[in-house]
Amino acid sequence: MTERCGEAIAVEVNAPRLAPDLALNGLGRALLPTFVDDRKARLERAGSVVDELTHDQWLVSHGDDRALPEIRRALDRIGRTFG
Repeated sequence: MTERCGEAIAVEVNAPRLAPDLALNGLGRALLPTFVDDRKARLERAGSVVDELTHDQWLVSHGDDRALPEIRRALDRIGRTFG
């Protein structure tokens, strides 16, 4: 990211929760997945999506288990959330 941000990077975090916490407390900007920053009303997007960091993610379950009520319910909820 230094080619994108230059010397503006002041802190690197080693736990995912720290970056949004720093930004929420006014201690800088954070490069976050869109599903994190889009749900935080107090965060404002400062730039565009970084295409180099985008990728598809798949949610899979074992074929024998996906019909179990608790698994089906979880899959349906996740599907509605990220639909």
